[in-house]
Amino acid sequence: MNMWLIVLFSFLLFCDKGFVFGLSSEYDGCNRTDISDFRSEFEVMKGNFHTLLKRVISNENEISDLKNQNNELKNTVRLCSCKIEELNDIIIQNQCNLNETRSQFNQELLILRSDWMNQNKKVFIGFSAYMSEDFVEDHSKSLTKGDTIIFDKTETNSDNVYKTATGVFTAPSSGMYAFTWTLCVDSRINDGGYGEFETELVVDGLICGTLHADTETQAQDACSTGFIIKYVRKSGKVYLRNSGDHQGSFLSKDSQTRTTFSGWKLN
Repeated sequence: MNMWLIVLFSFLLFCDKGFVFGLSSEYDGCNRTDISDFRSEFEVMKGNFHTLLKRVISNENEISDLKNQNNELKNTVRLCSCKIEELNDIIIQNQCNLNETRSQFNQELLILRSDWMNQNKKVFIGFSAYMSEDFVEDHSKSLTKGDTIIFDKTETNSDNVYKTATGVFTAPSSGMYAFTWTLCVDSRINDGGYGEFETELVVDGLICGTLHADTETQAQDACSTGFIIKYVRKSGKVYLRNSGDHQGSFLSKDSQTRTTFSGWKLN
């Protein structure tokens, strides 16, 4: 476009010179005032042309600058688009990580809740044992001072804490325990018609309770009951033992009464 403007400007200048010279030689008698006015107008037109030319050049420069800015903006937009895609990928990855973390947290929370409930739920610990009718007489006769008294049957025995073979209760955990035992004695003619037993409750080798049952009258039966509350450590041993010479035998019959030994954890 600049080249065409230069050509046009040269053409007008040429026409100006040629036209003026032609008028001066061919029409020498014409009105010089009109020619002067025409030249003035032409000079104004030339000035306007120069002004327009400068504006065109300036506009072209501005257009070129705008094109450069537009290209820069396109590059910026392209870079921003790439960054946005990268951010979207990061967001998606973070969301996956968050979901995985949330899932792991929920699983760990369930495990912790289950462990807490298992630790805090009250699990019954206890036993209730007795001497069976077929066992009581022979066992009574075999007892000497210091022997462990055995109860061969159980009504309740959580986790087999009481051993019917040895007569010993083993505490599965530390805590406060309650123990009770009932001794019933039966008189026998060959023992002078009296029944009498003395017992001790032993906790970890220490005597913590005693009980004495005595008919006092011939051909009579008698029962006595003992009860204690005692702290027992985990794996502590508790049992009853015969603490003296005895008469007669224990009385334990389903149709009459039972000789029993029971214990349970309080907390």
